[in-house]
Amino acid sequence: MLLLAVVIRSGAAEAANEDAARERLTWPVGRHSVLTLSPDVPVVYPRYIADPRRPQNSVGLMNTPGSDIPEAGDSRVSLNLGGRVPLARIEEVDGAQRWQLYLEGGYFGQFDKTESLDEIGWDGWYAGHLAFDPGSPLRFKIALRHLSAHLGDEIVQRTGRLRADYTRHDFTAAVAWARPRWMVYAEGGTTVVEDFPEQEPGVAQIGAQVSGGTPWWRGAVGWYAAIDAQSFQENDWDPGVAAEVGLNVPIPKSEHVYRIGLQGYRGRAILGEYNRINESYVAFVIGFDL
Repeated sequence: MLLLAVVIRSGAAEAANEDAARERLTWPVGRHSVLTLSPDVPVVYPRYIADPRRPQNSVGLMNTPGSDIPEAGDSRVSLNLGGRVPLARIEEVDGAQRWQLYLEGGYFGQFDKTESLDEIGWDGWYAGHLAFDPGSPLRFKIALRHLSAHLGDEIVQRTGRLRADYTRHDFTAAVAWARPRWMVYAEGGTTVVEDFPEQEPGVAQIGAQVSGGTPWWRGAVGWYAAIDAQSFQENDWDPGVAAEVGLNVPIPKSEHVYRIGLQGYRGRAILGEYNRINESYVAFVIGFDL
């Protein structure tokens, strides 16, 4: 009992220290708003669960029988690293409206299991977002994004393929209707700098997702299902469609989520160096969202 009391007291002290630290990073702005500088506050604009290009931490076993990437095997491993970090949030004291600035960054790589896990290619991604919650289910967001695509060293040596040097810098605006259990969204954008030959400016994205609880582990485990479609003008607006279903375990008092799911995709290749190539795949994925 004494040990239990010490643990409870220690946990309460840690929570109080966290609250105090957060208060030290909060200042009044005008008469009715406060500014918070803390990476611990929730992000105003929800993440797109089925978006295969969103920053995330995951490992996946891929089967790609419908891929046109030359000299790449059908069996692959995907490795994604990244997340998003809130920088600043301004909100009304009553919580009716919120503005938030946050950054995100990520690495997306694929490795060929049939060639000793040679790296097929990888993309680097970073972006800055400004999101707005008007105090209703609507959410709004604008973003400046950068993507740089690369070939794996081994595939260059083995095939002699030259890097296309695909890079994309764009500006996007998005709107979502977000409820506790489901969300629909639409996003569109245009390049601000065109560095890649034959690159065209437009990009569009739509999607929907739904989630629910389960009776397992006292309701700690949830299920989800999501679909996402993206089209690029440089690919004649041919949509790439992704779907994902799975289970997740949200971590209390944070946005962090463990998840395990099954993905399916058909459309323009995910890796930017192969942007003129189509592929389809299914993947079993284990991940952790930051």
